[in-house]
Amino acid sequence: MPALFTLTGVVAPGSQRGRSLGFPTANLNVPAEGLADGIYLAYTFFNSERLASLLFIGSALTFGETVRKVEVYLLDTAGDWYGREVRVEALKKVRDNLKFASAEKLVAQIQRDEAEARAFFGGAESDS
Repeated sequence: MPALFTLTGVVAPGSQRGRSLGFPTANLNVPAEGLADGIYLAYTFFNSERLASLLFIGSALTFGETVRKVEVYLLDTAGDWYGREVRVEALKKVRDNLKFASAEKLVAQIQRDEAEARAFFGGAESDS
């Protein structure tokens, strides 16, 4: 599947909110201008690894934030990525960026997004 777009950036510290919600993300120091807000299925490339990911572009509406950011949640990989350059290929938009009534409702939606990503990448991995 061809990429919708590709981003390359260095992982920078963020607010750690994703980690506190159970979904640690790598915040990329790339401008979000010109990119459509939303959640995307993506591959994150680091060294020679291709890692299944969810890419978020937008502001954390549920928490009243207005600053747009770019961050990636690596499905099965953890570690300290700060200061390291990664490349992200967005493959498919899953949904728009939404404001949820509570952090719990946001977490439930992220769990559904993750399940969709795992189903997608499970099929994609068997095709490669």
